Amino acid sequence: AWVPTSIHFCPFNLVLISNSRYLREGTPIKGFMNNFEKKQIRQRIEAEQALRLLKKEIANIRYVKDWAKLVNCSKTKLNQLMKFRFGVTAKTMLKNTRLETIKETIKEHPDYDCFAVAKENGLPNECELYKFLSRNFETSFTELRFELLWKGIVIFKMDRENSCVNFRENIN
Repeated sequence: AWVPTSIHFCPFNLVLISNSRYLREGTPIKGFMNNFEKKQIRQRIEAEQALRLLKKEIANIRYVKDWAKLVNCSKTKLNQLMKFRFGVTAKTMLKNTRLETIKETIKEHPDYDCFAVAKENGLPNECELYKFLSRNFETSFTELRFELLWKGIVIFKMDRENSCVNFRENIN
């Protein structure tokens, strides 16, 4: 009978067993994993853990070097992990994640001003927030806020008016 010598629990319902067999979601998969496959699984898990840490600690992370220090690896290793798992550099991932958290902050707290949004997302002041948005995404805080909070309302009113006009035309 086959008995594993040790079982290591990893995130995402993946259980690695020391003698190369593995289970996924409780179902045994026949065959053995070679070292390359083990390395790929480990890198995938490390990259996803690093991204979760970034999302959780975005207020304390300003640069990729800060993120790498928090993950406890070098910038090169972090960059390799991000390219392997997500196909983009660590810098691009940091920018896109920061933009997503800025959008979430604006949606959750529409009363926040530019300074509060900047502080909550790891930027020192509103000037840096404007620079970040304009240099990387060719938009401003005001435009982004308008797009997220008001654009849907204006489009809804326009569609409602057009549908009323179309409905009236159909009656006549």
